[in-house]
Amino acid sequence: MYKDSFEVLLHSETPPYSLADTIYTEMYIALKAIKNDKTNQCAKLVCEKVDKLLKIDTIKINQIDYLEAKIIAQAILKDKEGIIKSSFQQYNLYPENSFERLSSLGSLYLATI
Repeated sequence: MYKDSFEVLLHSETPPYSLADTIYTEMYIALKAIKNDKTNQCAKLVCEKVDKLLKIDTIKINQIDYLEAKIIAQAILKDKEGIIKSSFQQYNLYPENSFERLSSLGSLYLATI
């Protein structure tokens, strides 16, 4: 399913413009294909793509979104340690005293119960 979706992307009229755009698109397609993937390959792929994106794209709001996708994939993979690490990473990207920062602690709490 992921491969078919990526083929559609390659042949679309508006291809991605940068390496980050390409990796993000691959991550997004894999994230959308997670629910039909019995082997968890898509979840693993999401985690790999997010790790690459975090190195390339240093814009905080983008990194927060990438980490959200990674946390979803890690939940499917039942990777509690990964969820805790990603949640802390996400927490540190939010401004102090923001609701979103507090909300990210909710993800951390859910991972630990």
